[in-house]
Amino acid sequence: MAAFGSWSCSFGVCIIILYIAATIPFSGAKEVDQQVVKKLRQNLTDSAKYDKNYQPLNSHSSDTVVNFTVYAKQLRYMAPEWNYIAISAFVCMHWIDEGLSWTPSEYDDMTEVTFGDSEVWVPTLSVHESYNQYGVRLFSAVKTDHHGNVVWCPLVTFGLRCQMDLRDYPYDEHRCAMNVSSWAHGYKVKLIGKLAKKTFDEQHPDWTGHFESMDTTEFQHPEQGADPVLRFTVFVKRNSPGYHFTVVLPCMAVSMLTLFIFWLPPSSGKKVTLGCASIIIILLIIQNLKHDLGDSIHTPRIVQYLGVTCVTVAVATLVSVLVLNMVKSPMVFRPPDFLVSLLGGVVGRVMFLCPLPAPRAADHEQLADATSPSGQAGH
Repeated sequence: MAAFGSWSCSFGVCIIILYIAATIPFSGAKEVDQQVVKKLRQNLTDSAKYDKNYQPLNSHSSDTVVNFTVYAKQLRYMAPEWNYIAISAFVCMHWIDEGLSWTPSEYDDMTEVTFGDSEVWVPTLSVHESYNQYGVRLFSAVKTDHHGNVVWCPLVTFGLRCQMDLRDYPYDEHRCAMNVSSWAHGYKVKLIGKLAKKTFDEQHPDWTGHFESMDTTEFQHPEQGADPVLRFTVFVKRNSPGYHFTVVLPCMAVSMLTLFIFWLPPSSGKKVTLGCASIIIILLIIQNLKHDLGDSIHTPRIVQYLGVTCVTVAVATLVSVLVLNMVKSPMVFRPPDFLVSLLGGVVGRVMFLCPLPAPRAADHEQLADATSPSGQAGH
């Protein structure tokens, strides 16, 4: 029994020792790996052998071929009044840099290593429509393997100029072009583009959009020749449901309010009040739309409609003033018979006109005075 107890105790001690050894990392091996990584990075980026400021020239090609893949991320900002759009996308670039190749057996069979994007050469991209030179990108590591295959996937935000046509506001749609090229130190960089993901993960509250297409073209530089360009087309559309209540319904209400001017009796002074109120409401709506429309190259149809409606209401109000003045004043001269018969027939019924009332006694007296020789002589 004593021997069995001693054996059990020894076995328990061994289990504890093995557990401690398994849970505590072997710092010596980790330190050796970090030293190898540090040595490899230093050897690859040694300024005597590698210059990060110059494009890598590979033995199998005179140009640096960069495979350019776009993954749509976010439609960040839209400002049609400024012709401005901001989008974010992961831009993954793949190229070969023989200066970043090595023999794995010399570095503990290490086949991959990462660098900061400021430590090695990366393509200098230029977006022709961008407000800044290269767009705003977040820091992203550059990964390379022992064959010199380099991968770089930064998240880039592009602020683009896009001429927007607002004639169909608030149901407008726009297509914006984004031309991407690279010209570094006098050497060509050949871009091969691909749209891997077209739909944005995060949309703007008032807009929806996606990358519509991508094609390859050339930009003719005045002195340096043809520059290969990747042309991306971004489609954006305004989310209109909210504008039904803020734009469309107020316009319909103003139109209905305008009709009431013609339905009121000719002797009602409220016709003028209603007309003036309609004009003020229309001007307030146009002023409110100015924030969304800005300096559009084309006049939106809804603004044209409101402008024509405002002029129509003004004319109707002026006619109401004249009619009201005629109703309130005595009838001195009776309208011509042909005009009375025209407006008293089908045309009058279509326009909801009442029959011309018979002249009053006071009107007869003023009419007789106006037509008598003595009355004419007095005038």
